[in-house]
Amino acid sequence: MSKLPFDKQVAMEVLFTGHGPDTFKGIIHNLSRSRLPNLILENAEMPSVILDESDLKKARLKGSNLRGARLVLADLRGADLTYADLRDCLLFNTNLAGAILIGADLRGANLTRANLQGVNLQNVKLDDSEQLTMADSLYEAILPDWIESEFKTRNRWLFRKPEMAGDDPNYISE
Repeated sequence: MSKLPFDKQVAMEVLFTGHGPDTFKGIIHNLSRSRLPNLILENAEMPSVILDESDLKKARLKGSNLRGARLVLADLRGADLTYADLRDCLLFNTNLAGAILIGADLRGANLTRANLQGVNLQNVKLDDSEQLTMADSLYEAILPDWIESEFKTRNRWLFRKPEMAGDDPNYISE
């Protein structure tokens, strides 16, 4: 097997787009704690990748297949996940504030304590609206049209402006 380039962007392309000399389809990659802000990797094949505690701020992962991926405590603030396949993803305590999830498939995804503040969820696929009740915040989120106003009424705490959580060890500041 040839060595991967030192450039992280090129390494990711080699691993997940099939454009490099070696592709590793079918292998689960543990890339926990990766620092890849502004990564551009559209339409990548990354099923079951492990990106726990990774920095993927403002990453462009449009149309990527992340089915079954682990993104526990990952930072995806401002990421573009338009039409991404996020089925069965573990997004526990993931910061998705300001992310674009238009048309993304989140069926089966675990959104427990995920920060969905300001997230665009238009045309997103969910199991049902109750899947969003496990999230930490939906403040200023753009919800799909099919979610009734009664959901907002029943779960009004999700839509309150979050306090600056200086004493919260899981709070990620800008």
